[in-house]
Amino acid sequence: MRPGFWRTCRVCFRWCRVSLLVLVLAVVSVLFWFNQVGLPDFLKQPLLASLRDRGILVQFTRMRLRMTRGIVVENIRAGAAADPQSPTLTIADAQILLDFPALFHGRLRVQGVILREGRLVIPFNETNQPLETLELDHIQTDLRFKDQDTWALDNFQADFKNTKLALSGDLAHAPEIRNWEIFNRKKARPKTGENWSAELRHWSEVLGKIHLAGTPRLTLNIEGDARDLQSFSTRLQVSAPAVQTPWFGARNLEFTATLTARAQPAATPPLPGAWTNAQPFQLVWNARVTSLHTENLRAEAVAADGFWRAPELAINHLSATLGQGGLAASLHFDAARQTATFTNASDFDLRLIQPFLPAVTRQRLALLTFTTPPALHISGNVDLSARPHPPEVSVAGDIAVANFLASGVPIDELQAHVNYGHQVWQVTDLSVARGETRLQLTGAEDDGTKIFSLRAQGQFDANQVRPFLKSPKAIHEVGQLAFHEPLYLDVTVHGQIHDPASLGAEGQLALTNFSTRGGPVDSLVARITYTNRILSFFQLQAWRQHGAQPITADAVILDLPADRIEFKNGFCTTEPMFIGNTIGPKTGRTLAPYQFLAPPTARVNGYVSLHSSDEHGELVKEDLQVTIVKGGPFRWEQFNSRNVSGFVHWLGPTLELSDMKLEFYQGRGVGVAHFAFHPESDLHPDNGTDFSFNLTVTNVNLHWLMADLSSPTNRLEGLIGGQLIVTSGNSTNWQLMNGYGDASLHDGLIWDAPLFGVLSPALNRLMPGLGSSRATDAAASFTMTNGVIYSDSLEIHTTKMRLHYDGTVDLKQNINARATAQLLRDTPGLGQLISIISWPVTRLFEVKVTGTLSNPTVDAYHDISKLLLAPLHPFKTLENILPAGNTNSTTITNAPARR
Repeated sequence: MRPGFWRTCRVCFRWCRVSLLVLVLAVVSVLFWFNQVGLPDFLKQPLLASLRDRGILVQFTRMRLRMTRGIVVENIRAGAAADPQSPTLTIADAQILLDFPALFHGRLRVQGVILREGRLVIPFNETNQPLETLELDHIQTDLRFKDQDTWALDNFQADFKNTKLALSGDLAHAPEIRNWEIFNRKKARPKTGENWSAELRHWSEVLGKIHLAGTPRLTLNIEGDARDLQSFSTRLQVSAPAVQTPWFGARNLEFTATLTARAQPAATPPLPGAWTNAQPFQLVWNARVTSLHTENLRAEAVAADGFWRAPELAINHLSATLGQGGLAASLHFDAARQTATFTNASDFDLRLIQPFLPAVTRQRLALLTFTTPPALHISGNVDLSARPHPPEVSVAGDIAVANFLASGVPIDELQAHVNYGHQVWQVTDLSVARGETRLQLTGAEDDGTKIFSLRAQGQFDANQVRPFLKSPKAIHEVGQLAFHEPLYLDVTVHGQIHDPASLGAEGQLALTNFSTRGGPVDSLVARITYTNRILSFFQLQAWRQHGAQPITADAVILDLPADRIEFKNGFCTTEPMFIGNTIGPKTGRTLAPYQFLAPPTARVNGYVSLHSSDEHGELVKEDLQVTIVKGGPFRWEQFNSRNVSGFVHWLGPTLELSDMKLEFYQGRGVGVAHFAFHPESDLHPDNGTDFSFNLTVTNVNLHWLMADLSSPTNRLEGLIGGQLIVTSGNSTNWQLMNGYGDASLHDGLIWDAPLFGVLSPALNRLMPGLGSSRATDAAASFTMTNGVIYSDSLEIHTTKMRLHYDGTVDLKQNINARATAQLLRDTPGLGQLISIISWPVTRLFEVKVTGTLSNPTVDAYHDISKLLLAPLHPFKTLENILPAGNTNSTTITNAPARR
């Protein structure tokens, strides 16, 4: 090996080492230059050209090389600097990512950029308004360039009003962004630009009012073609520990939405109005919050999800926790057909949503108090296609609620099924329970005409009506009734809402164990109707005293406008006092003296007044006819009858008795009577009753009659008959009674009566047995004036004598009469001759009777027995002639002159 070879090698090595060091130094110097000064134009311009090819036009201060990050563009600005109203993007620095495979082939291409500390400012203002902006700060992202001018945005982050924004996505033909209206205001028409500014201002104000607490985050993923906005697909995610806005506040906000464009099927119908712009897009979303509160609503948790898929807009699941209950609902809207369907299931207190309800609903809801919230299940649809006409609404649902108050009245349970369609509400299977009330109701109501119909079936506690009564008269009238068991009814009510005069009803009812003012009633059944404020009971049947006292009627009519109750073909067997007291207190007092000891059977027609609460007017408007078919035992004052029948006509303030027939103390009686009732007043609390009557009796047992009038142990005998006619009288003053009549007696024993017995001792002294002889007959006619009865023809015939009375007796039993005995006047054969011959002698027995009927006294005018016995016993005879007692006669005032 030649020595020069190694030397040559060493020289080459040194030159190579020096060249390498120089190269390294040159490279370091270039890199240092590139880092400190920036890239030269021959490198910068190709890079800028490559960026322009990607659609990026920027301004920057310098482009330099950094050892750790490569080529970095500093202080970038995108936007029209000369136009302060143009959107502006500023970036502190952007790292340029080169396409190294293309670089190896000698092409300088930018593969992507990494942006740091960017800031986007979108200014907006309206005419004559100060400039305002929307700003995104601390922008950083990785932007990669793909084929077809596609930008891939990775890890985009920014701050917007204290909210972290995250953005990612792929944007095809991204350079077309510069043609968007927002970035090229000069191409926008003035009107459109103004609208855009107004819209931005609106959204800026809205966003400025939203405050997200904690560390809120908004993530947005966008994919699409910049040449076609309808090609975009966007996914948005928002989360925040708390949110506060002027409209609501909430915690733990979670929101996700995906917006995409899709090809429309050929069969998709066109959409009107604003829906046309949304037709190409599809939106799917869901949201969750807790502790949601607004000015008028609080919810523990709210969740919802839905979609827009032309032509359908839907909220699939809306759920909320409200108070102790909750809500589950859905809504589907067909934008082509303009129809919406909805469902709802809830069990929360409706008062929680009271501010959102119409005023009428709020007023009705205020009458209800719930201890447990009502359970509602409702579905329906709304047809908006007929606008501007009112929408067509259809609703169907169920309601169930227990233990609530309606106007202060407790209700145990309520359940119902509700339908609404064609402006008609229908309620079916409505059941109401409260205490002993159990009702099933069905009904309908027309929203247009306000006409309704409601059928109620079941049992009803009538006492529960009392709290709803407002009228004092209604309270008083219902207060006279006592219901001990619920009534059973099947009634249909119809009419027009808010028009009580239009109300009508028909149906059936049955009551058991209730009481009226007159007394208890076992049961009652009837068919009822109500129209024009007239309540009618048809085929009425009632029973009292365990069924022993039936009451029937073809019709009983409560005529409220006429203020009366009418009876048609009533037939009853019950106490008259029950009927009288039921009508009114004064009627009861008027009938009180006339007592049936066993219920009579009577037929009733006519009407009586309903003035039961106004006794002054109670006896004014009556026209009642009562036929006593079977009277039974009867008592009036001290008189008794085994049976009474006849016809009673009550006409206004008068009462007519006709065709009256009596079984009267083993005899018979017939008669008529007239009564005139006077209304009471404060000055005259009892004006009494005017009356007149005509009574004829035959074969009345004197013993039994006097047993009731005086003594049950009397020894009177005989059959009496006669007629009593009272032409006028008043129940309050006996001195107002006037009339006349006659009386007769057959085969009687009358000396036990004080009026006749007071003469018995003197007559017996005249002739033994004369004062106790049986009367073959007796007769008298009389008149009555001012309560004083006068007769001059009372004659009592016996076989031994004829006793003649003439004088007066008043209705207080005061007597003033003269008695004359004619011996042997009625003795068969020679009695009349002997009486004529002895006439001067018989006239010697004449006495004056005074005192009272129960305790009479006598004064002698003539007594032949005293003359015959005086010579034998002068002093004793004088002592015994006259009975002890008051010898002063009683003078009867107002007595008529003797005939």
